[in-house]
Amino acid sequence: MLSTRSRLSSREDPLVQDLPKAPGTKQARWTHLLGESMPEFSATTQQPETRSSSPSRLNELEERVKSLEDFVDRLTSQLGI
Repeated sequence: MLSTRSRLSSREDPLVQDLPKAPGTKQARWTHLLGESMPEFSATTQQPETRSSSPSRLNELEERVKSLEDFVDRLTSQLGI
């Protein structure tokens, strides 16, 4: 038994089109062919931006966390909670 997507893509005038798999994904991708213009897609997906875990960046984050903790402590004492 064919899946609905297979039936829609194997018609004389297909309604859907399978897309190439994106790197690092398991799921099959597809797009509809409805309407006047073809949907645009990128064969590759953008990789998430990786941030450096350099010591200076870690120090900056630790300082920000400490500052936020101090702020929360001051608020808590001011509110009496």
